[in-house]
Amino acid sequence: MFTGLVEEIGKIINVKSCVTGKIFTIAADKIFEDLKIGDSVSVNGVCQTVTNINNKQFICENVHETLKKTTMKYFTKGQNVNLERAVTVNTRLGGHIVQGHIDTNGNIIQINNSNGKAEFYISFPCESIDLVGAVSFFIAYSDGLICLLFSSCAELLSS
Repeated sequence: MFTGLVEEIGKIINVKSCVTGKIFTIAADKIFEDLKIGDSVSVNGVCQTVTNINNKQFICENVHETLKKTTMKYFTKGQNVNLERAVTVNTRLGGHIVQGHIDTNGNIIQINNSNGKAEFYISFPCESIDLVGAVSFFIAYSDGLICLLFSSCAELLSS
């Protein structure tokens, strides 16, 4: 579980394709204070398991299904990524509780900026409407950042 509050910006050091998907090597600083092999780290909002640690770099492996459902398929060497360690029972929950498990992809179709705030209009596949349901708001996790979205089922279906 994560809060959606980015702890630091890391950098992709290496991307290696393999039979099962891709292997990413990511450099960081702050998150290594207590990071261990097997820990979960949010990388741009996607929950990743640390499989190796070496000299302020960690490795995570992604299977094809994860790559299909996330933007990680587009990650390139040298790219910056948002990082957050998983919460613990002692963690202050300053954000929201999110899993980092990806259900679907959306596309930003419009951004309105006014009075120091930004409104994002996001479309997603029709078969994903049941993920939203008839709620007045829901939380989306985008690139490791929490977004509180306001809408209704009727608005979603008519757009």
